[in-house]
Amino acid sequence: MPGGDGVGKDNSRKRHDRARAQALRAEDARVRADARARRNFDAVFERAIDPALSPAGLAALILDELPDSIAAARIARARAQRAEDSAPLAQWLQSYITFAPLAEAARLMLTARPVSPPPGVLAFAAVAAHFAEDEAGARRYADALLDMTRAARDDAILELAGEVLAWTHPQEAMEIAGRYTVGYHRQGERARMVHHVARGEAGRQAAKREIEAVLAAEKDGGRAAREMLGAACRRVLEAPGRLSPADMYRDQAGLARKVSEPLRPIAGKAIACAYLERALTVLSATLS
Repeated sequence: MPGGDGVGKDNSRKRHDRARAQALRAEDARVRADARARRNFDAVFERAIDPALSPAGLAALILDELPDSIAAARIARARAQRAEDSAPLAQWLQSYITFAPLAEAARLMLTARPVSPPPGVLAFAAVAAHFAEDEAGARRYADALLDMTRAARDDAILELAGEVLAWTHPQEAMEIAGRYTVGYHRQGERARMVHHVARGEAGRQAAKREIEAVLAAEKDGGRAAREMLGAACRRVLEAPGRLSPADMYRDQAGLARKVSEPLRPIAGKAIACAYLERALTVLSATLS
């Protein structure tokens, strides 16, 4: 039939154009929805990290605003880091006291939703339990999240690794990120960043355990050493602007001159941990 091929091509082109326009509209809607979700999370985050907010108020806020978002783990992490930075020296080796308000907020949420707690509650509870040194609890909540996530989209596992596992079970997060680096090209860059954060956190946790063990063995719990180390680390964490490796070596040398010789190795590790924490805070922000 004359002109039949031309009509067929026109119809095919129109179908292609409609499909392309539909895909563009869907992508635009997704981008706008993501932007709205990010603005909402930022507003909730600012309210949630206010030190004046009680555990009950924090629990109510997350249950109202973020019950299904594992990004609630970010709130637990931010509050834990603030509590750690402001804890008095007497609590330096007593995590269960420092993070008691965080654990209480998690307990209230789990009590309110005892049957099938939503992902946001589990994510918050996993991070809170980890900081409170309840590793059995952290594992239990992380496993529940993994069970949920395996039934969801592929990218959800990597998101879980970045938000929760990088801080609670960094070795597992590195394994997940490693698989994504190889098998999922679209998420390769994010997977590499998750791997870097998890590897840094694993090193920080190991160094912290070693420092705490040495100080606990010192006479009077190493009170004077704790005070010097704590003050030196706070100066690093609160310093303005960028810090270089040369700055770290200078700070390590300065602290080493102030502590006894047996404590110099852990003094150096404490400063290195503070620099690493600064770097991890910046890097983890790019995962958000």
